[in-house]
Amino acid sequence: MLSGTGLPAAWPNANFVLNIFCNNSFVEPQIISTNPSALTLALPASTTGSLFSISLTSPLGNTVSYSVSSSTTNTPQLTLLSSSSTSPGSIIFNFTQNNLQAATPTSLSVYSVYNPSEIYSISGSTHVAGSVRFTAILSGGLYGFKFFFASYGWATCTSTVSINTVAPTFIPIATSYNGGFLTLTGTGISTSATVTINGVKTQVQRVTASGAVAVIPPFVTTLSQKQYSFATPEKLSQSQFTIISDTVASQALAFDGIMGSTYVSSSNGICYIGINVGNEMTLNLNRIRFFPYSQWLIASQYLTGAHFEASNDGNTWTTIATV
Repeated sequence: MLSGTGLPAAWPNANFVLNIFCNNSFVEPQIISTNPSALTLALPASTTGSLFSISLTSPLGNTVSYSVSSSTTNTPQLTLLSSSSTSPGSIIFNFTQNNLQAATPTSLSVYSVYNPSEIYSISGSTHVAGSVRFTAILSGGLYGFKFFFASYGWATCTSTVSINTVAPTFIPIATSYNGGFLTLTGTGISTSATVTINGVKTQVQRVTASGAVAVIPPFVTTLSQKQYSFATPEKLSQSQFTIISDTVASQALAFDGIMGSTYVSSSNGICYIGINVGNEMTLNLNRIRFFPYSQWLIASQYLTGAHFEASNDGNTWTTIATV
């Protein structure tokens, strides 16, 4: 902390020049707070014996300089005493403090090890010489701790806590190559959680106390389908679709793989038979095999003009092939 009068009331300030060097190497200033009588800055981690040279030049050209040396004996060390593994919710943390036990941390926070930008600022901590105690509400994940002391800088704290959750559940769904959403049901899901889908990680969204939603990424390009083996040419099995037809009684015979069995329509008008691959699915169709009735002497008499159609909604049909 630099104290005095006429210091910058806000930072950054183009009228003041602050330089920090550590063992003759420039260090980017990190300002914690500033007002006309005090400028508090954080120095980066260093080894014992490192020398920091600090200079501040005012708009009038006046320069003040300080030198600070780092030492492990001036570095508070905190170690987690409470359980390193617990359940989500409101958790009481208790730390023992070595080195400078009488010093009180001016700020402390909990951060996600998996996502350092996920930081929880803690207020209402209690400090008794040699121990620090506070409460935090955390969801599932692995978390670390940061303690800052105004007179000494950042403390050393290597302790972590694992917040364990029951594996969330989800209902199996079908989605298109254009992507979709996957709903997870469970408590304690972290906002930093990721879901791996076919080898691709996706972030969860809309996290609530009872679940979350994961975005299923789109795989619309041929390259991504090939790279991750999402789509390979194959014959559709009957378990992958439902049959639609004008005559239900014998419709299964059209897809049983037996050449001698035959679907017979009882319709006096338009007759049809087909498949429905389901909602939110994309079917890349590149081959159709159709076997006419084996007892027809001249199949063209019956099939010429017949056509294959496709529809996205079951109402509007587009012809994709004609006999």
